[in-house]
Amino acid sequence: MTLTSTEPIRVYADTSIYGGVFDVELAKPSRAFFDRVSDGRFQLVASALVEAELAAAPPSVRDWFDQFRSG
Repeated sequence: MTLTSTEPIRVYADTSIYGGVFDVELAKPSRAFFDRVSDGRFQLVASALVEAELAAAPPSVRDWFDQFRSG
């Protein structure tokens, strides 16, 4: 498979990337990552494990995950 500049790269995001958005030390790089998701450069892939772990996360983190949930 050859990637072109228009094809998004599928990226597995674990639980910590969603929570990182709300962490003082990780917020800037985490939000930069999600900017690239919003721009269509990355297509997020999440596992059932990530979904289960995020079920116990604070509402802000769950809402962030839901905003970027694929498919």
